Amino acid sequence: MKRMRFDAVKGGFLYVEQQKSKGRTKLKIPISVGLTALNMTIEDAIRGCRDSILSKSIIPHVRHKGVAKPGDSPKLASFSDAFAKFRDPAKIKVPTGRTPPSFHEIRSLAAHLYSEEYGPEFAQALLGHKSAAMTALYRDSRGREWAEVKVVGR
Repeated sequence: MKRMRFDAVKGGFLYVEQQKSKGRTKLKIPISVGLTALNMTIEDAIRGCRDSILSKSIIPHVRHKGVAKPGDSPKLASFSDAFAKFRDPAKIKVPTGRTPPSFHEIRSLAAHLYSEEYGPEFAQALLGHKSAAMTALYRDSRGREWAEVKVVGR
């Protein structure tokens, strides 16, 4: 998240170097791309991150926390912790034997929504996956959707 800065938006694109790949996966994402389900584009989301905190970071700290000052980039673990902090009071019902949704599942939801709207190849490219099999893991509904049995010839 440290590299998610406003200066990464240039000429209608968001330039992203994925940390997990140690920068080997570099994405140039059109900010005009959006989801009908959210009625929002990437550009809209970035614009919504501009606020009264002067920062180079798209998602900055808004108050002092430990050694972090307003405007500093949060650490990735901060996102997961904050997500759980707001998720738990929402009292989301979790089936017995399952774990509550994590911050990372937002990525999985995005994979589903972008696959539905633009196709699985687009979702794979957007997630920065080298293989369709990895993207399929993100798109896996984990048994929540009905699989249609199609009759082929008799």
